[in-house]
Order: sequence, then structure tokens, then C-alpha cells
Amino acid sequence: MLESDGLDDHDVITMLNENGDEKNFVVVDAVRKDLNNYLLVVDADEDVDEEEVNAVMLKEIREEEEELVYEIVEDEEEFERVIELFQENEDFDIKL
Repeated sequence: MLESDGLDDHDVITMLNENGDEKNFVVVDAVRKDLNNYLLVVDADEDVDEEEVNAVMLKEIREEEEELVYEIVEDEEEFERVIELFQENEDFDIKL
């Protein structure tokens, strides 16, 4: 869960699910750890300026024809290591 402190102007990325359907996400933060890029995103249908919203951590896994490919971070140890970097950001609090 992400608690916002007035997040306003953010990048929106469009991702394709396994069925090829497009889904928009708002990028609320990005970090780099051990040569890997991570994004913290919120479903664009949610209001990121709300006090609490659900967020997802994505990891960049490769670049294909000028498009980046991301996957949800599911490994618990990796998630814990990277979430500490996001928690250092003073713009919001992350509650697990």
C-alpha cells in the first residue's frame, strides 16, 4: 500500500497483459539496484493523489525493439531489498 503526500505530475506507461490487452499505469517512483531498474506503479484507473493506493513493483527485464519489458517482482528477498530503496523517498510511505 502506498500513502501519497500530494503526488501530482507523473509519467504514464502502457503495458500489455498476456492476452494482449493494454493497461495504463502511473509511475510514482523509479530506482536502480545492482544494475537493475525498478518501477513503483499504480493502476492509472486509481487516483494517485488519494491518501492510500495499491502499488506494484516492476523490474525491467529486457529491451525489445525500443520497448522496455517489465515483470512484477515476486521474489520475496529481492522485493525486500528494493522496497528499502523506495522507502528512502520522502514523498510517500510504503506500507506492506
